Amino acid sequence: MSTRTSAPRIWTSGDIIGAVLAATPIVVLLLFPLLWGRAFARLFDDLGAAKLPLLTRVATSWWAPLTGAIGAGALLGASLRRGVRMGTRRWLVVGSFFVGAACMVALFVGLYLPLFAIAGSIKAD
Repeated sequence: MSTRTSAPRIWTSGDIIGAVLAATPIVVLLLFPLLWGRAFARLFDDLGAAKLPLLTRVATSWWAPLTGAIGAGALLGASLRRGVRMGTRRWLVVGSFFVGAACMVALFVGLYLPLFAIAGSIKAD
């Protein structure tokens, strides 16, 4: 009977800190529809915004933040698989952070686009 040994899963403190930092945008994206999406959707309804930009309509939906969280979470989850080499794991963690952060930034920009337009029209008068 042969015993198969696998490479030890070595997580350095930097790897753990990176994984926690990569999980932060995922948590924010999961909470996005509850904390910001509904509030801004009500604000735009109260302002009577007839035609919102596409990015704003996407940002106030429930599915866009969850899609970003799933994408970033998939990369982070892939880094947790057994047998992933250390260099590959680190790239997956960094990729997860950047995918989550890019989605987060795009959604926040989408929320504030109509407010920037209102501020620009007030300043132009």
